[in-house]
Amino acid sequence: MNPKTAVRVLIAITLAPLMAIPAYNLREPPAREYALRLIKEKKTQRLQSLLFNADFVLAELSRLTWRLGWSIDPNKAIVGKDAWLFLGDKYAGNLNVEDTRHRTCRHLT
Repeated sequence: MNPKTAVRVLIAITLAPLMAIPAYNLREPPAREYALRLIKEKKTQRLQSLLFNADFVLAELSRLTWRLGWSIDPNKAIVGKDAWLFLGDKYAGNLNVEDTRHRTCRHLT
């Protein structure tokens, strides 16, 4: 692969998610109407927040890692024995063990 093609592929790989996230967020008619209203009111910061909200990605990532026994945010929730969820360190000061391979915490049970 020549360098020009490699750069084009890299740019395409980078831009694809940036274009897909707003499309996903505007799939519902109320979201499209709200976006149009924000455009008319020139509230660009709120529009940007609406278009590039990637909470759905974190939810899916969390669902996948939970099945492996990992937590994407050990401060909020820790995955324990038999995949039970416990309040994280932020809330309860739980004892946990640092899993340095994955940089997540596992609850001691």
